[in-house]
Amino acid sequence: MAIYFYSLLATLIMGCISDVAYKKNNISKNRGWQAFFISLPLATVAGLRTIDIGTDIQVYGRGAFKAATSSQSMLSYITAMDARYGIEHGYDILNFLVSRFTDNINIFLFILSLVTLIPFVLGALSFRRTFSIPIWIQLGVFWGLNYGGTLNIMRQSVSMSIVYLAVAILLSKRGHNVRNYFLLLILAFEFHRTAVIAIIFFIIFEYVEVGMVKVKLSVRLPALILSISSVAIIGAILIKKLANTGFLSKYQSYTDGSNWLVQTSYGWGRILLLSIGALLVAVLFGFYLYLSTNKIFKKYVVFLLLVLIIDIATQFSASSGKLFTRLGLYFGIFEAISLPLGMNVLFNKRIKIVGYLIVLGYVIFVFFTVTKSGSGEIYPYQWILNLG
Repeated sequence: MAIYFYSLLATLIMGCISDVAYKKNNISKNRGWQAFFISLPLATVAGLRTIDIGTDIQVYGRGAFKAATSSQSMLSYITAMDARYGIEHGYDILNFLVSRFTDNINIFLFILSLVTLIPFVLGALSFRRTFSIPIWIQLGVFWGLNYGGTLNIMRQSVSMSIVYLAVAILLSKRGHNVRNYFLLLILAFEFHRTAVIAIIFFIIFEYVEVGMVKVKLSVRLPALILSISSVAIIGAILIKKLANTGFLSKYQSYTDGSNWLVQTSYGWGRILLLSIGALLVAVLFGFYLYLSTNKIFKKYVVFLLLVLIIDIATQFSASSGKLFTRLGLYFGIFEAISLPLGMNVLFNKRIKIVGYLIVLGYVIFVFFTVTKSGSGEIYPYQWILNLG
């Protein structure tokens, strides 16, 4: 497991360098290159792993890439992958493009990890400007709660990171943010169809932008929770109706109860371990909303609080099945910004670093515990260099 911690240390160092340069206004305006270099340590570890690390690589990852290397036509390859795996076209195209210059699956895994990590880092850079939260702690939380999953649920991890970037842009107040949000949402959908659930983020965004101005707080929160619940129920009904169509036939097992995600569940010990940070921060956000007079920042906090509530609800649903927990990953990834922001509420500016270190310690413990338990089949780590 040491290699995971080495990659975390390298990532935190690069994040700190970026944060220091940002504070001194001595940083390149090209955020893409920043995101690329910051992503390299974690992407390298992902690329060096053997095909025994992670479950999805064995289910479809290896077969899809091997098929791409022998295909001469992108269209025929996409058609074949639709028939064999039901894989989304964004992932198909990435496989095909990489296979044009290499038949080495480890190079593909490295590039896939970059495609996963770079959108997250770009989102973290945007959130740093919006909330003044250092990028290093966002990276630390992501590593502790999400990085292990990127080695396992490969397509959805790309989709989740793109959604993280999309929401960061949505909250940034820059021009055309709504247009860019939906363009990124379409891209996320092309890697995993569950990204359609990210429409909920836009509903929350519209609520805090418009509804908060006109309606009292005592009415706003219950009204939004009711609205989101209604959307979720209607969405579930539509998914069930569309399950027999070509569009959603791949996910029919989710609605008829035959999928393993529906049938398996987590114990309460694991659920509490994963949700205790979010629960604490939700309480802190509640106190902030009660005491603060900063109307603009309160809107951001309401947005993140509602995302946390959905995150917590989906985590607790794991006691009876993993389906909603899997969908809840789209909300859980935002703990990367919510947890450190919650520490800013608890600690003043001079000692907020203490809060960040507490959060980092918590997510490191989560990563160690969950990974050591065998979750996602990423432990013990095995790599192609065979150096131990």
